[in-house]
Amino acid sequence: MEQRYDEDTVELIDYLRVMWWGKWIILGCLVVAVGLSMLFVGLRPTMPTMYSGSTEILMREYVTAALAGDRDATAAMASAVGFAVIAVENDVPGIAASFASDRITLLLSDATTAETVRDALAQAEVALERQLPLALTEEFEHLARLLQFKRTDQDAQLEILRQRLREEQASSEGSVLEALAERIARLEEQIAQQQVHLDTLATVQPDDLFTLSPIGEPTITPSTSESRGKTTIAVAIFLGLMLGVLLAFFVHYLVQIRERERNGAKGK
Repeated sequence: MEQRYDEDTVELIDYLRVMWWGKWIILGCLVVAVGLSMLFVGLRPTMPTMYSGSTEILMREYVTAALAGDRDATAAMASAVGFAVIAVENDVPGIAASFASDRITLLLSDATTAETVRDALAQAEVALERQLPLALTEEFEHLARLLQFKRTDQDAQLEILRQRLREEQASSEGSVLEALAERIARLEEQIAQQQVHLDTLATVQPDDLFTLSPIGEPTITPSTSESRGKTTIAVAIFLGLMLGVLLAFFVHYLVQIRERERNGAKGK
């Protein structure tokens, strides 16, 4: 019996019917895909066992406490960690490093032995401990220059306000003088805070602003030929099903067109 489908009224059951109609096509594609993948896995030379490993490092930072909650210092710390992570990747071949929240993750893939993974992760930890203070020193030097420029600007503002206060003392009312005096006091307080931050940046040691603590032992996982073969077969099953479904719909479409042409010829 001819099945007619209106694009505006096609429902899920219609698609299921087409899939059931083409079940042998789908099954055939699945069998071919699985067979080819098993043949490929079987003929492929046995690959040596490869190893992957990762370790997580907890980073506690004390920049905010040392610099009295300075947001710029906190941002400098985050930037320093980012540069240190990139430097570690350049120092230790094969290492992928990432930073999220308060944790740094070191990852190595496709190593020939578990000992190679363990040694590479240990080298990465040492490199991180070396690179982070260097990056933090550079960031704090940059921050100190910014603070010095800001301090210079504040000193100029303070001198202008003091000059205006001296000029207004003889003729202005008390309220105006009080407002100028209040602005001068606030600016002097800001300058004092900036000076404290500058002194801290000049004397603090980067190593005192953070601690790195490995979280547990490194996780090392072998990747055997068997596991890779299973992955290949799983991918083949998925692709076989997708190809089978598409081919079933295509063949069904061709059959419908042929039936319509045949019915049209009979009608004539």
